[in-house]
Amino acid sequence: MVIGILGHGEFPEGLLSAAELICGKQEKLFTAGLHPGDSPEAYAERVKTNIEKYGPDAEVLLLADLKGGTPGNIAAMMLSDSVACLTGANLPMLLHILLSRESASLSDLVSEALKAGLEGLTDLGAELRELK
Repeated sequence: MVIGILGHGEFPEGLLSAAELICGKQEKLFTAGLHPGDSPEAYAERVKTNIEKYGPDAEVLLLADLKGGTPGNIAAMMLSDSVACLTGANLPMLLHILLSRESASLSDLVSEALKAGLEGLTDLGAELRELK
């Protein structure tokens, strides 16, 4: 399964850098940062080209930083039976995907990654106060 990380600025590269620090170098993965001066059309073409590099039968999971932003909107344009997208990308979500992508179907991975991403959200202060 191919993973694409989409987002504003250097967010995609930063998220990948953090994940690789934990999981090691990754293959079948691309990043696409949207930078000042990038037109939505040029950005969409860059994402499409990255997806197409893996062939017409590749299953692709796109992770976008923000629902409603240009990267998320471009990802929505790419959706198909073999291309899925999650927004609100975070490190727990990406780590789960990287560790599970070879053994899970695209639909199962989407559900599991969404759950992992949500479970990574914590009010640590409240959690620690409960332990006292």
